[in-house]
Amino acid sequence: MSERMTVDVDGLRASYLTAGTGGPVVLLLHGTWWSRVWQPVLDELAAAVGADEPLAVAGHDIGGAVAQHLLVGGMVKVRPLALVNSVTYDSWPVPGVARFRDPAVVAAVTAQELLAARRTAVTTALARPATEAELADYLDPWNDSRVRRSWMALAGADDSRHTLDLVPALRADGTPKLLVWGEDDTFQEVRYAERFAAEMPNTTLVRVPGAGHIPMENAPATVAAARPWLRAYSWHTLTCVRSFLQVKECYDRGRAHRR
Repeated sequence: MSERMTVDVDGLRASYLTAGTGGPVVLLLHGTWWSRVWQPVLDELAAAVGADEPLAVAGHDIGGAVAQHLLVGGMVKVRPLALVNSVTYDSWPVPGVARFRDPAVVAAVTAQELLAARRTAVTTALARPATEAELADYLDPWNDSRVRRSWMALAGADDSRHTLDLVPALRADGTPKLLVWGEDDTFQEVRYAERFAAEMPNTTLVRVPGAGHIPMENAPATVAAARPWLRAYSWHTLTCVRSFLQVKECYDRGRAHRR
């Protein structure tokens, strides 16, 4: 059963979901959608794992950029890597996020306007009818002014150079990689996944027909069907937020938890 917990990172409180006991740690990194995107499959993935080191990492959206950096950056030993409708190459930032690079936009946008924009983005990302309760759940973090400020700062800093610069190292890295992609995603189009799978060694692409940017919501059974691949590399599950400091904190906590 998944559980929401908090951790202090440099004096700031961060929230994350965790599931499973024992075994090594896997970080499930999210982007602009918070850890809610992993919730539909978290418990099933947690049931699929066991065994020992090293650290396994999965990233969705901009969290996938962090995952790629972890793979080639040498901070921790990553095996394997999974990307779910992740940013790659120059696929990001999308226009609805890139607009926050403009300080005038950040200064002028109201809470109501930002919530309305995020509601439109969530509705598009889900690629299916959503109940008001679901939308409220996804939008809940943006009701907090601190979260709105933090999100706009992160959005304004998004830059595709962070992934373009990784391409040579990724092409030289033989770590097993799994791409799980909703084919109907209008934010991170499947053509980027096809290119990544063609160019990066030891990469498997699993297409999810009829799914949008968050295939965990459209086809959780299909996403969770990656369990045999996960078992091959002995995953345990832990979700964290998209910060390098928080990645290290969660890794350290996971190691302590195993002991």
